[in-house]
Amino acid sequence: MEEIKKEFNNLEYYLSLKEKPSYDNLFNLAEFLDKKFKKEHYFDGATLILIKNFLKNVEEIKKYFSSPNPPESFLVYLKNLNNYKELINLIEEKISEDGEIRYESFPQLLELIFQIREVRNKIVNKLNKIIKEEKNILTIESYTLAGERYVLPIKINFVNKFPGIVHDYSESEKTAFCEPLEIIDDNNLLIKLTSLLTEEKKKILKELTQKILEKSKEIAQTVKTIAYLDALNAKAKFIEEYNCQKIEISQNAEFQIYSARHPLLLKLKGEVVPLSFQLPKDIKILLISGPNAGGKTVVLKTIGIISLLTQAGIFPPVGLNSKIPFFKKIYALIGDEQSLEKGLSSFHAHIKKIKTILANADEESLVLLDELGTDTSPEEGDALAMAILEELSKKNCFVFATTHSPRLKIFAHNSSKIMNAAMEYKEKPTYRLILGIPGDSSALEIAKAIGLEDKIIEKAKEYLTSDFLIIKTKLNEWERILKEYQEKIENLTVEEEKLKNLISQYEEKNKKLQKILKNHQKEFLKEKENFFIQARRELENLIKKIKEKEKNATKEAKEFIANNLFTIQEEKKFLFSSAEEEELKIGAKVYIEKLNQIGKIVEIKNNLLKVLTEKFIITVPKGEVKLLKENE
Repeated sequence: MEEIKKEFNNLEYYLSLKEKPSYDNLFNLAEFLDKKFKKEHYFDGATLILIKNFLKNVEEIKKYFSSPNPPESFLVYLKNLNNYKELINLIEEKISEDGEIRYESFPQLLELIFQIREVRNKIVNKLNKIIKEEKNILTIESYTLAGERYVLPIKINFVNKFPGIVHDYSESEKTAFCEPLEIIDDNNLLIKLTSLLTEEKKKILKELTQKILEKSKEIAQTVKTIAYLDALNAKAKFIEEYNCQKIEISQNAEFQIYSARHPLLLKLKGEVVPLSFQLPKDIKILLISGPNAGGKTVVLKTIGIISLLTQAGIFPPVGLNSKIPFFKKIYALIGDEQSLEKGLSSFHAHIKKIKTILANADEESLVLLDELGTDTSPEEGDALAMAILEELSKKNCFVFATTHSPRLKIFAHNSSKIMNAAMEYKEKPTYRLILGIPGDSSALEIAKAIGLEDKIIEKAKEYLTSDFLIIKTKLNEWERILKEYQEKIENLTVEEEKLKNLISQYEEKNKKLQKILKNHQKEFLKEKENFFIQARRELENLIKKIKEKEKNATKEAKEFIANNLFTIQEEKKFLFSSAEEEELKIGAKVYIEKLNQIGKIVEIKNNLLKVLTEKFIITVPKGEVKLLKENE
C-alpha cells in the first residue's frame, strides 16, 4: 500500500510539470551492456553514437525535473540520472555522427592514411601504364580487386604470356585476374598498412568501449530510471486522456466509487453511464441482479479495472472522493470458461476456478463472480452459490457477484453480510446501479420489446409458477418501498442544502453587523479623544496668556477653569450620568454602555427599554443605560 501511495505522489508531481520530456528516441541500452564482453569485443562507431545520443537525451530529460520540491519518492529516481557529460564529450570528440572515427583527432591514423594513399596512387599509376601499353590483352581496360590485391582482367589466351600471378577466373573462364609482378611488393605494403589502420581503429573503439563499460552499473541504473519515467509518462497520458482522478486508498475497508467509467467503453463509445455507489461499512458482498444487457457484467469489469489500475499505481477514471481498499489479489470469474480442448464443460471449468478462489482468497482480496450458480440445475446451482457466498463471507474478502436467481436474491435479503443491488430498468435499461433492492430480470418485458409475439409472452406468463410469482411480487414491493425512501432521502437532502444556505447567509450578515458596531465604537472613541486634546490645548493657551497678562488675565483664567473643569471631567466619564428612574422617559437620549451605542427611548415596558439607535431598535434593561446630558 505504501508503494502505491508513493507512486501516486510521483504521478501527481509528474502531472504538475508544465512541460514533459519525450522518450520517443530512446532504446534499451541495457541490452548492449548485458552482453558478456571479451577482450576482443568492442562497440562499433554506429553503436557508440547510439549510446552517446541516449546519454545526451538523459541530460536533456534531467532539465525537466529541475523544478523545486519533487517528493522524496521521486528524488530517489532522479539520483540515478547520473552525469555523463565527460563520456558524451569523449565520444563526440572521437566519433562523428555517421559513426566514423574522426581521423583528425588521431595523428597516427592520419599518418597511416597518408601512407596508404601514397601506395595506392603508386599502384594505380603502374596499372594505368600497363593498361595503356597492353590493352590488346585485357578483357576490359580497367583494373579491379581480387580480395585485397589490385589485379588486371587478362584474356585467357594471354595468361601464360603475362608476367604476374593469377588470383581468380571469371565465371565464363574467359578472363583471368592477374596481379602484375611489378606491383606485388606495393600490394603487400598496402595490405600491411591497411591492416595497421584497422588495428588502430579497433584500439580506439576498444578504449571507448572500455570507458562505457566502466560506467555500466551507473548506466544500468539510469536505464531503469528512464524506463520508470517512460512508464510514468504513459500513465500520465492515460490519466489526461480519460480524465482520471486520484483515488484514495482506504485503510478502513471503505468502498465508495463515484462516476467510474470503464476506459475501453470510453474509447469505443465516447460517453458512458458512470458507475456510482457506496457500500455500507458492514457490507462486503454485493449481489447484483437485473435484466440481460442491463449492465451487470460491465459493473463487475469496471470495478475490476478500477482496482487493477489502482494496484498498478495509475489514477483510474473515477470522480472525486472515490476510495477503495488496497487489494493484493484480484480474482475474476467472468464469461464462459468452457474448454473444448481440455474436455471441460462450462460448469466443470467454473467450479475449478471457484475452488482456486476459495483456497486463496483472504481479507485483502477482491472477487468478481458473473452469473454465480449457473450452468447446472437451478436448485443445485442456487444451493452451491449460497454456500460459496457464505464461505467467501467468512474469508472477509470483498465480493461482487451477479445473478438472475430469485432464491439468491431472497438469500441476500435475509443475510446481514450480503446486500442486494439492482440494475435499474425503466422500460429499457438505464445502466444505473441501485443498492438495497434486487433487480428484476424482466425477461418477458425484454422479449416483448425485442418483438416476440404477444401470444408467446402470454403463454409464458401462464407457465410461471405460483412460487415465482410470490417471490416476484415480494421483490417488486421491496423495490417500491426503497424508491419511496430514496425519494424521501433526496427531499431531505434538498432541505438540508437549503438550511445550510440559510445558516451561511445568517453568518455573513452577523459578520457585517459586528463590523458596523466595531466601526461606530472606533468613531466615538476618536471623537472623545479629540475633545480631550482640544480642551488640553485651550488650557495650555490660557496658561500662556496668564504669564503674559496682568492680574485681570489671571482672574479670567480662573473663571474659565471654574466653568469648564467640571464639564471636562464629566466628558472623561463618557459624557454621561447614571439615569434616575423618573428621568427615563420616551424621547430621552441614552447611552448603551455594553453596545457602545447612543439612541432615543421609543418605548418603556416594565424594566425594559426599546432604544432607537442610528440603524437599529435595541431592547435593553433600564440598568444598562446612562442618560445623556444635553449641552446647552
